[in-house]
Amino acid sequence: MAQWMELLRLNLLQGELGQFYDRKFPRHIRHCLCLFIESQDWDSAAADENKARICFQSLQCYLEDQCNRSLVEGRILKDPDFPGIKDYLVNHFEESPLQLAKVLSECLHEEKKVLSSASQEQHHSSPLVKDKWRVLDNRMNLLLRQTLEIKTKMSSMTNNHAVGTKRRREALATVADLAQGEFNFNLQTISQVLLKDVVNILQQLKGIVKILTEEELPEWRHRQQLACIGSPVSTCVFHLQKWFTDVAELILCLRRLLHKLQEQNRKYKHPDLSVHLEQTQKFAVTLLTNLLTNALIVEKQPAMGNTPQRPLVIKTGVRFSVTVRFLVNLPEFRCLLKIKPFFDKDIEEIIQTHGLRQFELNKEESKVMDVETSGDSLVTEFVQMTLKEIKTWGSRSCEQSILVTEEFHIIKFATCLQFDGLTFNIEVSIVTKFFQSQREKKRSAGHSWISCLVCTGQLAAPGGRLCYP
Repeated sequence: MAQWMELLRLNLLQGELGQFYDRKFPRHIRHCLCLFIESQDWDSAAADENKARICFQSLQCYLEDQCNRSLVEGRILKDPDFPGIKDYLVNHFEESPLQLAKVLSECLHEEKKVLSSASQEQHHSSPLVKDKWRVLDNRMNLLLRQTLEIKTKMSSMTNNHAVGTKRRREALATVADLAQGEFNFNLQTISQVLLKDVVNILQQLKGIVKILTEEELPEWRHRQQLACIGSPVSTCVFHLQKWFTDVAELILCLRRLLHKLQEQNRKYKHPDLSVHLEQTQKFAVTLLTNLLTNALIVEKQPAMGNTPQRPLVIKTGVRFSVTVRFLVNLPEFRCLLKIKPFFDKDIEEIIQTHGLRQFELNKEESKVMDVETSGDSLVTEFVQMTLKEIKTWGSRSCEQSILVTEEFHIIKFATCLQFDGLTFNIEVSIVTKFFQSQREKKRSAGHSWISCLVCTGQLAAPGGRLCYP
């Protein structure tokens, strides 16, 4: 199980390994049975038919136990389809358990090879990149400690306020008035110090947000573009998600501290402090908006099921899938993000260019983003999506009338997040324009797509504009 979870964490179940599983063994079965599969000695079973048959019988017993447990605990709809998995394995391997042992042995060896390659790549990666990540981690840890100190001071100030209020009620009127004035002055001084500390942390977070949105995220997208054309680069989002989540959590924590300061200030009405608190709140909201509007990414680019090794090359009428991830993985955002796909959204050339075909998605229903099976990220997967041409009045079928069937289009995913009295309009598109073809051969389509990228001197055209070959 540890091996499979490591592959999920490093986002390595695509590219060559994904193609390998498409040829050898259903990936969802490997995922559902990861604990059992990694607990067996498939290498020995692959060399001995008796051992292979024993492993297969153990697997059947394991599946039977899982089915019974799902039934008893009332989790049939939530748990994996264990009866379906059992039927598949019986139909394909009951007569040849040795073949199953060989397949699983080969799969485990291939996984180890991919993990070893990723480990070597990480070991030999640029020292400058490692130093930059280390510096960013150290800065985040420092800000986390500073925020905890502010929370402690805020808690102490609240407790002192409660004690001071009780003492003033017990004192004589004259003494109480003097104590009230002194207490207000002390409270204002402490509040100003705390506000200064909050502003200092927000200023540092501003620099980190800029690094994440203008450096780290574009670099990751560039690596994803390289991976789309076959480059063996890592597209793991572990570091990005950790930084985005930590920064968002810090900003939200600072906003709550600012709310408490504002509540204290309303009781004692310090005008200057009110203005500074309001400005700081706006600053925090600006940072949070900048972070969240960049947190939605297309983790897995559009790919057809029969050719997953050719992302971004789509044929009309053929099913394809896309995976979208929200990098801010906080429990507060669970089930708040309703993602809707759009085809050629806000692209004026589609309407203005004469003869350019228009398409729409057959599957456009929205999906609510929830925590994935591994429980460490907010993702949603759009599967069984297809394209169909929008027929306009007087137009002929594109398959019969048009000679050139190669076009570049774009898919966008949008959502509106409402949280803590704020509204964030978030949108993301596939990182490169994808090639769409109905009748052309996929091989020539891929060559046309890559040639266009090479001729333009870039892997993706800037902005949301169409590119024409």
